[in-house]
Amino acid sequence: MYSFFSKALFAPGSESYLYFKSMPDPSLDHIFFRILDEYHSRKNYFSSLVNALLTEFFIQLLRDHEKDVIVPNPSGHKPEENMIFILKYMDLHADTITLKELADFFNYSERQMARIIKDYTGQTFTGLIQNTRMAKACQSLRRPDIPISQIIRDAGYSNASHFYDVFRKIYKMTPAQYRKQYLQETKVV
Repeated sequence: MYSFFSKALFAPGSESYLYFKSMPDPSLDHIFFRILDEYHSRKNYFSSLVNALLTEFFIQLLRDHEKDVIVPNPSGHKPEENMIFILKYMDLHADTITLKELADFFNYSERQMARIIKDYTGQTFTGLIQNTRMAKACQSLRRPDIPISQIIRDAGYSNASHFYDVFRKIYKMTPAQYRKQYLQETKVV
């Protein structure tokens, strides 16, 4: 979803829609009509309330209909109905997943799966997994009570030196520097 919203907001001309193939939903209708009423009322702070209601609308839509979403394929190929589930599965199993395991789980060949991932994300399987692992590592680094050695293991790396190399390449600093910088930025004065 992050990838979709980033492209929709910051890449003009990109495929910027999601298609939800679901039945009518009265709870979404209710929120939508509240948005319209608030917009037309023009009462004080109406734009803030409209934004809050839009947030509620999208959260409810994803919560109740995520299984029904079809993300357009940016390459123009046929949309992949399992894309949301593929990305979610990769995220959940990023510390151990291989391309073969992912392809087998979704009943694709490795070549098909690699192409689908590249088409939708612009990244290779390895690059996407690496970025996911590093993002999770950064979340853990924000907690000073977790030793960096444990973060490395939790991220799925058995070789600490390789982890440090990848981390430095992406963030241009060591994990310890990242932690220190984060803690300094969030320190209450």
